[in-house]
Amino acid sequence: MLCATALFVQKTFTPISSDLGEEETMTEEFNGFGCTGTNQSPQLSWAIVPQGTKSFAITMYDPDVPTANGWWHWLVFDIPANSNEFMANAGNLDAKLLPEGIIQSGTDYRAKGYGGPFPPEGHGSH
Repeated sequence: MLCATALFVQKTFTPISSDLGEEETMTEEFNGFGCTGTNQSPQLSWAIVPQGTKSFAITMYDPDVPTANGWWHWLVFDIPANSNEFMANAGNLDAKLLPEGIIQSGTDYRAKGYGGPFPPEGHGSH
């Protein structure tokens, strides 16, 4: 008797993080405004890059912040198509963990680079 095993093969762009799971709350908080977190961006990687990709952008946005426009935590672009991972803390400009040419734009913290979560007191998790 022959038995065949079907393997599901992911065929679409797949983001992965060893620091973030599905439906998981980020615990690395902003360092500033009275918060004493580590302000460390999460490890991110990706697989199954679509053919013809020229570059990537990463955005981290929290729509639950009680402002008219939510809150932008990280804006990174001009990531080369042959890149497939950012190590933890890559959003720290001083650490210089990103390849030359990648742009980290200003966030709602009015600074370039990664700015961790800092939900207002009593507002719950975001």
